[in-house]
Amino acid sequence: MLFALLLNPEAQRGRHSRLWPALTAALAAGGNEVRPLVGRNPQHAEDLAHAAVAEGVDALIAAGGDGTLAGALQAAATTDTPLGIVPLGTGNDNARMLGITSPVHAVRCIRAMQPRSVDVGRIDDDAGARRYFLSVAAIGYDSQVGERMRGQTWPRGQTQYLLSAIAELRNLGTPDFTLTLDGQRLAGPTVMAAVGNGAYYGGGMKVCPNAKMDDGLLHLTWVHAISRSRLLGMTPDLYRGTHVKRHYVTQLTGRQLRVEAAGQVAYAEGDRVADLPVTLRVLPGALRVLAPAAK
Repeated sequence: MLFALLLNPEAQRGRHSRLWPALTAALAAGGNEVRPLVGRNPQHAEDLAHAAVAEGVDALIAAGGDGTLAGALQAAATTDTPLGIVPLGTGNDNARMLGITSPVHAVRCIRAMQPRSVDVGRIDDDAGARRYFLSVAAIGYDSQVGERMRGQTWPRGQTQYLLSAIAELRNLGTPDFTLTLDGQRLAGPTVMAAVGNGAYYGGGMKVCPNAKMDDGLLHLTWVHAISRSRLLGMTPDLYRGTHVKRHYVTQLTGRQLRVEAAGQVAYAEGDRVADLPVTLRVLPGALRVLAPAAK
């Protein structure tokens, strides 16, 4: 087997780079060939992943966090190339959703080479830009937090997110959103809209708690106009997935969602995707992933 191993030198501030030789050796056991791919930046890493898939590697492996995985996903989605995930990042939301519990567990799944099919989300803007996502796309308050974090180099990880989220509370608004879900038009003042192919984002927040990666649906968590104090108070519920019981949260499912709102931007897997309007779709079975069988 030929494995292309996409590595992120910035994951966990480089703390895991010392593990790369052991990871490579573990994947190579049994006569496999491992080809390390180290990108100079996220776009270069994504380009390397596309080239490896085009070359015909037996599997593409993303070793890092959800950012590294996002780049690999762009190359592997809608192809026959299986994607392996070695969780070495801060959030590891996709690994959590797929039942991958540790790097050691990930290596076992990869070497077993028993891929299963999962769904992929896709975001298209009106200018023709396209991006795949595996877990959650966020628009509204969360994406504004992402905008605040852009370009920040310190602190990193969860600390950076929490500080930015608190700072962005001062600017909390409730812009008018228009949501068209499978042809049904909905509208109203909105704090945020999270669109899940998976359940988790933000390092363990269960924002779309009923989402499954193989149900052929997008799960919309729509938070209507609320105060700063209510939004702040909702945070503990997000980790439990119980925020959906609150009267100002609506849950809906569908296969295609168009989102329109002035001055808003869409994020997915923590990365900026496009200015609104955007259309999100689910692509059933569009990715082969090296992970435990679905329960």
